[in-house]
Amino acid sequence: MQNISKNPKVAVAVYSTQQKGDVIGIQLEGKAYILKDQQEKKKAHKIYYRRVGSLEQNEPFIDNPSWLFVKIIPESIYYFNSKIFGEERQEVPKEKIK
Repeated sequence: MQNISKNPKVAVAVYSTQQKGDVIGIQLEGKAYILKDQQEKKKAHKIYYRRVGSLEQNEPFIDNPSWLFVKIIPESIYYFNSKIFGEERQEVPKEKIK
C-alpha cells in the first residue's frame, strides 16, 4: 500500500494458475486508489464479502487499517487466449473502457 500511496500506476493480470497448455485471462494498466470514503469502503466491503456469505461477520474489517480496499481505474485493458491469438494479447479499444 505504501507503493500505491507514492505512485498509483499499477498493472494487474488475472488468470487461472491451474491452466495447462493454453492460457486465458486479462491484463490491465491503470491507477490505483486506496479507498478512504466511508460509502465507497462500505460498497467494496459488501461486494467482497457477499461472495463468501458472511457480510455481518466481517463488518469489523471496514475500518480495520490492516484491511484496505483499492479501486483501480483502468487506462488500458488487454485480453489473451493463447489458443486463439498465440502469444499476442489483444487490446480493448479505449472507447470501450469506462
